[in-house]
Amino acid sequence: GLHPVAWDEASDFGINKATTLQWWRCLQPEALYAAAKQGYNIIISPADFVYLDYPNDLKEAGAYWEGLRNGANSTEAIYKWNPVPDTFDSTMSANVMGIEAAIWTEFITNQKRLEYMAYPRLSAVAEKAWTNEEELDWEAFQKRLSVQYLRYKKAGINYRIPNLSIEERKIRQPEAFDGPISE
Repeated sequence: GLHPVAWDEASDFGINKATTLQWWRCLQPEALYAAAKQGYNIIISPADFVYLDYPNDLKEAGAYWEGLRNGANSTEAIYKWNPVPDTFDSTMSANVMGIEAAIWTEFITNQKRLEYMAYPRLSAVAEKAWTNEEELDWEAFQKRLSVQYLRYKKAGINYRIPNLSIEERKIRQPEAFDGPISE
């Protein structure tokens, strides 16, 4: 059967507990806590970690709907983020169904820019989603990413090249600066 999913704001109106809530409002962690405490199933997708239209680096273009309190949504920031708040007890944690990355395209004008914003951050999201927190290893992930970059290249995906200076990026990947800058 069908199973409804609604933005977390819906919990403010006492909707049916069979509805899964998708929490995105980072500025309102109390809403996430209250929904989990009330027994709602939750998909975690906070703008300040897994919105891929947010910038990779604060000197690059990207949306910033709720501000950039945690800095840029870099691959490393996504990988090191713990999606289940420390304030959750085991029952509340069990209500977390998973995570989702979103990419809104108001400021993404073409495929090249879309791919640049998505990759390799989607790889970090995927590993976060299927790996137990205690098994995550940033150094090992970076080694796996070096192989993944070759796959991206072979597939013709315009991924964000790691370790470029801003000057190099302006030359090699000018799409990084196509859109609003947070400075």
